[in-house]
Amino acid sequence: MKSIRWLIPGAVLIGANLHAQSTIIAGDLQNSFDAIGSLPPAYGWAQQFTIASGVWSVAAAEVYVGNQFPSLPAVPVVQIRNAAAGNIPGASILGSFTMNPNNIPAWAMGVNQMAAVSAPADAGVGLGPGTYWLCLMNFALPGSQGEINVGFADAGTMQQSGTTGNLINVGNLATWNAQNFSSYTPEIANQTLLVQLDGQLVPEPSTLNLIGLAAFSLLAFRYSYQLSSTSRSRGI
Repeated sequence: MKSIRWLIPGAVLIGANLHAQSTIIAGDLQNSFDAIGSLPPAYGWAQQFTIASGVWSVAAAEVYVGNQFPSLPAVPVVQIRNAAAGNIPGASILGSFTMNPNNIPAWAMGVNQMAAVSAPADAGVGLGPGTYWLCLMNFALPGSQGEINVGFADAGTMQQSGTTGNLINVGNLATWNAQNFSSYTPEIANQTLLVQLDGQLVPEPSTLNLIGLAAFSLLAFRYSYQLSSTSRSRGI
């Protein structure tokens, strides 16, 4: 039975490899950085994006942030919400992500301290074709002065790397004032939040069935070969 135990992990690895290759679902943090927007306490920004095809497991959301004043930390909250009428995020939170404020670059005199900060998904986030909003809010208490800055990219250099058709909807922005979302028209034409969603394409059921069939066939072949070898050694 030792050889059979060796095959089972091999079958597991076949499935695991499908989920090990993370890709850019939408957006691109490699775009040139053109503008900065402030994110004071009890305020937020949201960026619309579209999934064109497939079902995606979102592993992390990344946002270009920085210039956090030392000893006055922000409380970043990252969410994916549904799309509502009026070109704003809806009330349904489809996924939440944890961004560690300690990873946000601190403010420094005369230096623009900005960086891409990753926020891993708190739980499984699956998105199919449709329109959604990536929201970044600062839950720091009003008056706490725990402000950060967020980065923006200009559509003139916006690249949609990753899966074809999945994109950040250029110019579709919204703001949040601790109570409601409002549609926002960028001051710079086609301005977009510098964000990125990372994850994996979820295999279709037919693909999973093929993987299971292949693993079972390998297992059956190995077991049959072992029985044949045992029979020959016994002179049967």
